[in-house]
Amino acid sequence: MVLTLGLGWRDMPLRARLSEHFQMPIVVENGRNLAALGEWGFGAGRGADSVVSLSIGPGAGAGVVIDGKLYGGHSHAAGELGWYLDDPLLTGRPFEHLGDKQSLRFFGIPEQATKMLEEANTQYAAGKINLAEVAERQAGKIAPIVTELLDYATMAVGSVAAFLNPEIIVLAGRIVGGGDLVLDVLRHRLKGNVYDPPRLVIGALGHRDIVLGAVRLVLDATTLNPSDSVVMATQDQSIVIDSD
Repeated sequence: MVLTLGLGWRDMPLRARLSEHFQMPIVVENGRNLAALGEWGFGAGRGADSVVSLSIGPGAGAGVVIDGKLYGGHSHAAGELGWYLDDPLLTGRPFEHLGDKQSLRFFGIPEQATKMLEEANTQYAAGKINLAEVAERQAGKIAPIVTELLDYATMAVGSVAAFLNPEIIVLAGRIVGGGDLVLDVLRHRLKGNVYDPPRLVIGALGHRDIVLGAVRLVLDATTLNPSDSVVMATQDQSIVIDSD
């Protein structure tokens, strides 16, 4: 069964309906999970035992690969970080500049925040601001919305690192526009606060991560049935791969 709030689907038997329509094997998977599988198989997480692909902007979510297998959790909801990151009752703070819980959950990180993050990274690369000024939230050095976005990312990365202890966390989404600034801030904050911090890297595949993850999943699914074709369905797209 599929739950997709953006499309109004609850307990949608998507796999069964697609199987009936296409008359071939069907695999249905979450896009963020596919991105994790793509980075693990072909990108920045290649060769690692455990990889998390963490996307921040426009929403927030993660895909988890452990020992080469996707981990979905009890109800296939593992990695749905956005459901607590934006809740003051759970995180202990609101994100007033990023938006309220409702807007963050359904519309995601404002584009303005990521644009200003990119500008801050440019200043950081030019030496106009330093790591201490950003990481320690010194007033006046960067815009409040950027500070909140970095705090939001820190909570996401820190939570994943503490509870899953992955070898690599691959960053994806709009947050990657912050480049070295984001990576250095996160490394600075995690050091000494998380046992054995993971290696933090920017995704190597860009927008291809989901497609290549689908390729990897379909290849695994058809290893024992090389003559079969498979339809790979995600929330917003379908990919047909013929193994012949």
